[in-house]
Amino acid sequence: MALFRRLRNWVVRPKKTRRNGVISYSGSKHKLAYTPEFKAWVKHNPGALDAFHFIRKNLHHLKPFVALKDKKTGTTIEPLCTGEYKGNNALHRLSVVTKDREFFCKIKLNGKALTESDANRKVEAQRQAKPIIRELNKRGLNVALAPTHIIYETKIKDGDHEQTVTFVVSDFYHAHDVESVVGKLYHGNNILPENYIKTPANDQLSERVKQIRNMMLDYGVFDVHAHNMFLNKKTGQIIIFDINSA
Repeated sequence: MALFRRLRNWVVRPKKTRRNGVISYSGSKHKLAYTPEFKAWVKHNPGALDAFHFIRKNLHHLKPFVALKDKKTGTTIEPLCTGEYKGNNALHRLSVVTKDREFFCKIKLNGKALTESDANRKVEAQRQAKPIIRELNKRGLNVALAPTHIIYETKIKDGDHEQTVTFVVSDFYHAHDVESVVGKLYHGNNILPENYIKTPANDQLSERVKQIRNMMLDYGVFDVHAHNMFLNKKTGQIIIFDINSA
């Protein structure tokens, strides 16, 4: 597949490894990890690579709920939420619409560099989470998982500095159907007690988040917090993404 080779070839002189079904390429400035299902995903989403290029070029121009459109390819990106992540790393959550379909991309700026085991932990977490989610839904917590398809790390210039940028790509729902849980619960998307927006509805949502997180932690699934959740505005379903295992 020519498109897949182009994405893989971003990683110059890569070291290839395979573990637990995850294929990883690691070079000096770029890293790529994907599951076997990713090839099929790329085949059905040929506009994904052009979307990555467009996002990279416009990272510093993203504003929440302001859509940017690439006139050449027709790709549209719309930030659903921006803010500061734990450790003061900036992040963006984007709805990305290509001519083929819509998907979700979480972007971390200046996060810690990926290791080979990072991708394996995400895939393992998704496997572990499935029976937990079934149990949570039996308890009426109404939760779903948006699986990770690909993790890509690169470096970009920001003036005189070089930034590490990590893309985490998942399935998605229409942007106008969901809202960021952290943005709904906290002013400035910043999880601090003084930023909590106290309402009866938010108290109920916060309690659901706590129950979901605690059960996931009990079974060794991590990073299940409000930063990694969307709320379906029509159904009330909590959608979790970018989770990890031990």
